[in-house]
Amino acid sequence: NYIDYKVFEIFNYRWDIGNHRLWRPRTPEGRWRWLQFDNDVGWGGFWAEQPAWQFDMLAADLTPSGSLHDHNNEVTTFLLRRLIENADFRRDFINRFADLLNTVLQPSNTVARVNQMAATLDPEMAEHIRRWRAPASLLDWRNNVQYLRNYANNRPQYARTHLLQRFSLRGTATLTVSVSDPGHGHLRLNSLTLDAPTSAPWSGLYFRGNPITLTALAAPGHRFVRWEGLYGVNTNSVQIFLNGDLALTAVFEPEEVPPPKFTEITKLAGGVLRLRVSGQPQHVYLLQGSTNLRDWLTVQSVTNEVGGEAQVLLDNSRLDAGHRFYRLRWP
Repeated sequence: NYIDYKVFEIFNYRWDIGNHRLWRPRTPEGRWRWLQFDNDVGWGGFWAEQPAWQFDMLAADLTPSGSLHDHNNEVTTFLLRRLIENADFRRDFINRFADLLNTVLQPSNTVARVNQMAATLDPEMAEHIRRWRAPASLLDWRNNVQYLRNYANNRPQYARTHLLQRFSLRGTATLTVSVSDPGHGHLRLNSLTLDAPTSAPWSGLYFRGNPITLTALAAPGHRFVRWEGLYGVNTNSVQIFLNGDLALTAVFEPEEVPPPKFTEITKLAGGVLRLRVSGQPQHVYLLQGSTNLRDWLTVQSVTNEVGGEAQVLLDNSRLDAGHRFYRLRWP
């Protein structure tokens, strides 16, 4: 939560970095979280240096004295300055920033949000201006909205440049990832879950030399086989140091599951049958009965335990017509 808080503070040009709020749910498990507010300078508001999308807020947030109207000082920058000295935190901070720049902060998303909010306000603006005489005109307001679009389009490239400069990174590279079949599994990249409806590749810009973690997660009934594009690595989770553009595909295949079988059929007193079933651990099967091997009726579901076995007790005398044959089927 703190990393996200600082990433958005830096991206948004929130200069009042000493103005903190925390919140938590009023429950026994409620955790304290950072709350961002007071963004009146954000995205180029008053007092912002122009053009605002070029301002290096990362440097300001890591400098104990500077030009943010005395808002970046020893106290307000202390926590991030100290945390960033930790190699693991620094890696996670850089990767989370990249994850967000590749998703919620990419222009296609932020411009769409600006357009959505502008469309909501537009029908009310003429009356608002007539009543409150600010902004000066509808044209001025629409120019301000366009400025927000410009900020959304330009801020990501400058944010990446500031990260490169601050942490002496060796440039960016495009990582392209896909899966062999979206029904067989999905990917997790750093903090992102890439659960696409198709096997079409997903691409994002990441920083060379900063390790990223990519994990292939097989769907139930499937297993991870290999990476296409990455040689000599057979594990489903890999740490990658990008030296240039890289394209990877996670290959999955259906898992070979032993067919279920009866290991015991014992007739007990009173017409009760004891059936012992062996099969895939914690898998659900359908137990079906028949009198003629043609017409089958589902009697009940059977869930194997962790060890792959289950026991079923049936009062065969009370079942319809008294089944003579039983079988196990996949649901």
